[in-house]
Amino acid sequence: MNLIVTAILIIADALMIIQLITNPAKAYIIVFCGVPAVLMTPVIIMNLIFCKHLHHWVKNVNMAVIIISFMLIAELDSNEFQMLFILPAFISSFYYDPRYTIVSSGFSAATLWMVMFNNVQISQETQINDLKFDELLSVLFGAFDFSKAGELADLDQICKFAFSALMIGIAIYISYSGRLLYTRQAELLSEKASAKAELTMARDIQKGALCHEFPDNSFFSVYGDMEPAYAVGGDFYDQFEIDDTHLAVVVGDVSGHGMAAAMIMMLSMTLIKVYAQSGLSCDKVILRANKYLVSANPQKFFVTCWLGILDLTSGELCYVNAGHNYPVLLRKGQAPEYLKEKSDFVLGRRRLARYNEKHLKLNAGDKLVLYTDGVTESVSPQDEFFGDERLLRTVSASADTSTKQLVFNIKQAVSDFSGNKMSSDDITVEALEFKGKMPIPEYENKTFFLTMQSFDTVLDYIEERCKEYGCSMDIVYDILTASSEILANIESYAYENGGDVQIMTISNRRKVTIVFKDKGKAFDPMLVIKPDVTLPLSQRRQGGLGIHIVKKLMDSSSYRYEDGQNILTIEKDF
Repeated sequence: MNLIVTAILIIADALMIIQLITNPAKAYIIVFCGVPAVLMTPVIIMNLIFCKHLHHWVKNVNMAVIIISFMLIAELDSNEFQMLFILPAFISSFYYDPRYTIVSSGFSAATLWMVMFNNVQISQETQINDLKFDELLSVLFGAFDFSKAGELADLDQICKFAFSALMIGIAIYISYSGRLLYTRQAELLSEKASAKAELTMARDIQKGALCHEFPDNSFFSVYGDMEPAYAVGGDFYDQFEIDDTHLAVVVGDVSGHGMAAAMIMMLSMTLIKVYAQSGLSCDKVILRANKYLVSANPQKFFVTCWLGILDLTSGELCYVNAGHNYPVLLRKGQAPEYLKEKSDFVLGRRRLARYNEKHLKLNAGDKLVLYTDGVTESVSPQDEFFGDERLLRTVSASADTSTKQLVFNIKQAVSDFSGNKMSSDDITVEALEFKGKMPIPEYENKTFFLTMQSFDTVLDYIEERCKEYGCSMDIVYDILTASSEILANIESYAYENGGDVQIMTISNRRKVTIVFKDKGKAFDPMLVIKPDVTLPLSQRRQGGLGIHIVKKLMDSSSYRYEDGQNILTIEKDF
């Protein structure tokens, strides 16, 4: 706005120069009042060039000079230029500062009053040499002589002044309205900037939550990537090892886009991972995730999902398809095909939905490609879908590549097909290759001669094994407490003077299994009647408390007698 005011000031300077040339009789008053305005213009322009902006005081000086310039022009020819005094009020209104507009409008109205009703004309014959300085001052101060106001106040002048006052009032209203609009726009911009910052943060969190570590070893290889259509996406993918011999892969797609879909996406991915790592089967993982999503989904989003758990020791793949796209199965040496089996209901919409686990045997070299509908439903500039057949051809052309290159080739094919047309949906691809069977883990086995003196040695061995499996100290303490009770029973009931006890340990699917074998007297501790711990010690039946502690601390415990041995097995999830 300062630039506009400066431009008007330059125009006013030009008008004064024209009047100076065409009215030499009035040159003295033009020079006296116009020179400051002319000199002010380069000062403002220099300020703009070297300071890159106009300071706050510039608008005040600009407006004062404009009013003086208009007053001077009106003095030269009062009949044609009086209405110019409306301009300062309107110009000042675009600063959106009501107080400044009122002050500028007040000065404009006062100056207009003086010009209209207290006009002092300079004789056309007056030459610059004939006009003295004191006479010039008397001419200027003559504008404040209200004694002649009545003589000049005709109907035409009054109508002009009333119209000018109305226009000045409108200018003040514009200033107030502009200030409100400017304030609201500033608030909206601030809110938008804040929302953009939060969206950026949400995108970073979402990217961080997606899997970034893709193992590639002699048994399997997996790779995935997601390209969101918006700042945050509703697609998700993940791969994680449930234990040493089981790998889970999952791909999902939340209905809708934006922040709400991203939140449901994060919740869905977390639920599936937590339930899968707890050792549940595929169908139970999806069943529990669905029940939670139904209760925590007031906006009625739904989630399509494909979850598979691969047994690396056998190539057996258990999977559940909850309304998701059919994966592409690429067997070594064969053409790719869709794994088309009837899918189950989507997650998040029906609490009593049932999910069926299906099975597939993968051989060495077989690949599985998981994706979301953003791939097959990508649209070309000619409004043609990428489609299922193009996906099969792309997978077939990349049959001999790594999983990373396969994912890249699919995304590149979709990008080339879409051209410059922006995708309206997230694009997610994940590829799994089964390279060969992993050796079946064997029990670690060690035999001790059990006596009261060797208790600590046996317990130290069990503690060492549990820590190697990754158990927390709380889990280790529970296992040691249960093991201590079992060893005490073996020492007390199986042998009279000590005997051999075989300790077998293994960790599988985040579960520790410990087997105790002894060749003592056959005895099933599971048949011992549970003691009533609410009774006083003097009234309780003897025995049974130790095995009761074992059952409480362990997730499962069992006994069998086989080949002349007592075999007691305990398991604890960690």
